[in-house]
Amino acid sequence: MAIVVALPDVRSRVDRQPSHRVHAQKRAPQRFSGIVAVIALLQCAVVGAEAQRWLAETPLAGLAGTWSGSGTISLSGGGRERIRCRSTHQVGGDGTAVQSNLRCASDSYQFQLASQINYGAGAIRGTWSETTRGVSGTLSGFADVGQLSARASAPGFVADLSLSTRGRRQVVTIRSEGTDLAGASVTLNRE
Repeated sequence: MAIVVALPDVRSRVDRQPSHRVHAQKRAPQRFSGIVAVIALLQCAVVGAEAQRWLAETPLAGLAGTWSGSGTISLSGGGRERIRCRSTHQVGGDGTAVQSNLRCASDSYQFQLASQINYGAGAIRGTWSETTRGVSGTLSGFADVGQLSARASAPGFVADLSLSTRGRRQVVTIRSEGTDLAGASVTLNRE
């Protein structure tokens, strides 16, 4: 976006008023430098606003912050339990990387997931670890503004993860194979 500012023709005004010519010539550089400063500030504001809009539209930017809430887990034996969770996401300055931690606990079950995700051209790639069981692996998937879908894998383990963010609300869904946790569905709110 270009900003066009019409500058007054100082020369023509000075030529019309010969008695003030010397005085006007002294003021012209000050006036001109003031106008240049205003133009520079306007351009910085426009560039800053564009950068903020771009960051807000990157898929990972909306994750930033601390979230907490509750949901249910499904165990492989068929049981279901209520679960409480807390999540933190630290998004990199350019909006293309996020470091996340998700801790959940029910009466008889708990897990803690940590991940490092990078975004580029609609795709995400990264690593994850579940610290309470000492399992780690890779993840890959796709992201769009407000939506992230990934598959986490490790030897003998596969899980599909979905994360949907709308404003101050985030829904996390996990479906897994190869563990005692068959799935989880949690709704979190930004703190």
